[in-house]
Amino acid sequence: MLSDHCMKKTVKHLKIALLTVITLCIIPHVNTYAENIDEWGFHHKGGVIYSVCQDGTYSDYVVVGGYDGSETNVIIPNELDGCRVEMIVLVPPEQSNSDYESYGRVKSIEIKADSAVLGREQDEYDDNPFRYCYNLEEIIVSDSNQRYTSVDGVVYSKDMTELIACPAGKTNVTIPDTVKKIGNYAFAMCNKLTNIVLPDSVTEIGENAFDWCTELTSINIPDGVTTLDGTFIDCTSLTSINIPDSVTTLGETFIRCTSLKEITIPASVSEIFTSFRDCNNLEKIIVDNNNQNYKVVNGIVYTKDMKTLVCCPDKLKITELVVPDGVTEIYKYAFDDVTELTKIEIADSVKTIGIGAFEDCTSLENVKMPREMDEIMDQAFARCTNLKNINMPVKMKEIGTFIFSGCTSLKNITIPEGIMTPYYTGVFAGCTNLKEIVLPADANSIGYHTFFGCDNLDKIVIPDSVNSISDDAFIGCDKLVIYCNPGSYAETFAKENNIPYKYLGAGWKRTSTGWWYDNGDGTYPKNEWKYINNKWYHFDERGYMQTGWKYIGSNWYFFNESGDMRTGWFTRYGKTYYCKPDGSMARQFVKVGSSTYYFDSEGALQTGWKKVGNKWYYMNSDGVVQTGWKQLGKNWFYLNSDGSMQTGWKQVGKNWYYMDSNGVMQTGWKYIGKNWYYMDGNGVMQTGWKTIGGRRYYFYANGAMR
Repeated sequence: MLSDHCMKKTVKHLKIALLTVITLCIIPHVNTYAENIDEWGFHHKGGVIYSVCQDGTYSDYVVVGGYDGSETNVIIPNELDGCRVEMIVLVPPEQSNSDYESYGRVKSIEIKADSAVLGREQDEYDDNPFRYCYNLEEIIVSDSNQRYTSVDGVVYSKDMTELIACPAGKTNVTIPDTVKKIGNYAFAMCNKLTNIVLPDSVTEIGENAFDWCTELTSINIPDGVTTLDGTFIDCTSLTSINIPDSVTTLGETFIRCTSLKEITIPASVSEIFTSFRDCNNLEKIIVDNNNQNYKVVNGIVYTKDMKTLVCCPDKLKITELVVPDGVTEIYKYAFDDVTELTKIEIADSVKTIGIGAFEDCTSLENVKMPREMDEIMDQAFARCTNLKNINMPVKMKEIGTFIFSGCTSLKNITIPEGIMTPYYTGVFAGCTNLKEIVLPADANSIGYHTFFGCDNLDKIVIPDSVNSISDDAFIGCDKLVIYCNPGSYAETFAKENNIPYKYLGAGWKRTSTGWWYDNGDGTYPKNEWKYINNKWYHFDERGYMQTGWKYIGSNWYFFNESGDMRTGWFTRYGKTYYCKPDGSMARQFVKVGSSTYYFDSEGALQTGWKKVGNKWYYMNSDGVVQTGWKQLGKNWFYLNSDGSMQTGWKQVGKNWYYMDSNGVMQTGWKYIGKNWYYMDGNGVMQTGWKTIGGRRYYFYANGAMR
C-alpha cells in the first residue's frame, strides 16, 4: 500500500485524476537520485520510468509507470536503485513524460519483479497495465513470481483461474478451460484479434475487458456470466453478439460499437444504463417479452412501468416523437446521435432530462418542453446544430453545464425564474446565432464560459439581482452590449471588462422573443394585467407582452398586434367576434345594444338556424336573434320572445296556430291527437260553423271538429 504522503505528491507532480495517482509516486527525499530524475520528478533507467516511494514503515520501493527507451525487448527487474519493484502500471505516455512512439517500439516485456502487482490499487490490482504498448507481442513472467504466470505470452493468475493481460499485438489466443475470470482491461486495445473463443468455464468478465478491440467481429459470452460492464467499448467491427440469459447487468457495454445493427436483451437483464451510446448504425433493440424491467414501444426502450425513457437506437427511422404521458425521466444519452429526429414534444409528466439526452441530434429543430421540470442536466442538447426553437419550462429547479453548447442555429431562448442553481459553465457556449437574451428577474450569477463564443450576441439584459459574473463569461462576444441599471453589479462588470453598456429605463423593451415592459425599478410585469397609456395589456409568465387570443382566468381575450386588449366587434380569418367592454370574448347569447346575438363556444358570431340545447334559433345575416313571425322561403315560423322556435300549438294575439315538429306553420286540414282541425290560409285555427270546399263543418271552441 502507498502512504498518504506518497499519494499527495503524485497528484502534485502528475496533475491527473485520482484514478491514476498511485501509478507514479514521488519520494519525499527526491534529491537522493537526482542524476536520474526528470523535470516531473520521475526516475529513468534503461528506458523504464518509475518513482520511488516510502511505505512509512521500512525500506523504499518502486512503482514502474512508463517507458521511453528505444529497445523492443524490455526487462522489468526485481530492483531499481536498490529498491524492490512493487507495482507495475504503464499509464498513458502523456502522464509519464513519455510518448506513444516509445510504447509502440515494445515487442516483449519480461517481468523479473517477483513480488510486483499489476494494475492500480483502487482497482484492487490485477488489471492489464500494458495495454498502451500497442505492438506488444508477449509478456514473460519469471517462474519465481509469487502472483502471476505466463503462457504463450499471456499473463494469468498463478493458479490459472484469471486471465490478467493479453499483449495488444497478439493475433490469436487460446484460453485454457481453467480460466474462470477475464480480468479488467485484459484484452484492451488488442486490435489485431478478429475473434475470441471464451471457454465455458468463464463466469466473470471484468470491466472494459475488450475495450478497443477494433477488429473483433465475433465473440461468445458463456452462460454464467452475470455482468458486462464497459466490456466492448470501441469494438467497432463487432457486428453481432448473443447475450446469454445469465446476464443481469449491462453497464455501458457496447459504447461506440459502430457495426452493431441489432441486439436482443434477454429476460434476465435488470440494468441497461447507457450501453448503446454512439452505436451509430444500431437500428433495432429487441427486449424479451418476459423481461420484467424493460419494454420496447415504437422502437424505443422504456422501463416496464413507462416511467423512464431509456434509449433510442441511433438509426431508428424516426423524425418526430411525442414522449408518452407518464414518463418522468429521459435517461442520459437516450437520443445521443439520433440524427434523423427533427421534432420532439416532451410530456408534462417529465421532470428530468438526463446528461447528454439529445446531444448531437443534428437534425432536431423544435422541442416542446413541459411547463414545469426539476432539472435539465449537463449537455442535454449540446451540438444540436439545427435547433431553432425551444420553449423552456416556466418553472425549473436546476440546469446543468453546456446544455445548449454548440447549438449554432439557436437564435433566442427564455430562461425561467426560480432556478435554484446559478448559470453553470458554458450553458450557451458556441451558440453563434444567439443575438439577444433577457435574464430572469431573480438571476444571481453568470458562470464560467456561459456565453463563450456567442459572436453574434449583441444584447443581454442583466437584472439588478445578478451579483456575480465570471470574467470568462463573454469571451468572444465582440458585439455585446450589456443593458443594466445604474449602480448595478452588471454596470461595474461592464466597466471593468471594457464591455459597452446602456441603462435600462421605464417603458417598452424588445428582445428577439418579444416585447416586455420595464417598470423602471428593475422589475417587470409577468403573468398579470397592466394598464399603460389608457390601454390594457397582459404579460405571460416570462414577462412578455401577449398578442392574439389568450385564455386568462375563465375567459378568452384578444390582443392586437400592438398588445392592447381588444373590445367591440372585429373580424378575423373570416369570422366575426365581439369582445365585451371588459375585454372578455362573447359566447352564447349576448345582448349588444338593443339586439341579441349568438356566438358559438369559440366566440364566432352565428347566422341562420342553430340548435342550442334542445331548441332551435334563427339569426339573420347580421347575426341578430329573430323573434315573432318569420317567413323563410315558402314557410312561416314563429320565434318566441327568447328567439326559440315554436312547435305545436301557439296563441298569438287572439288566434291559435299550429307549427309542426320542424316549426313550420300549418294550413288546411290537420289530424292532431285524435281530432281533426282546420287552419285557414293564414294558419289561424277555425272555430264555429265554417264552409270548406262547399260543405259545412262545425268546430268546437278548442278547434276540434264535431
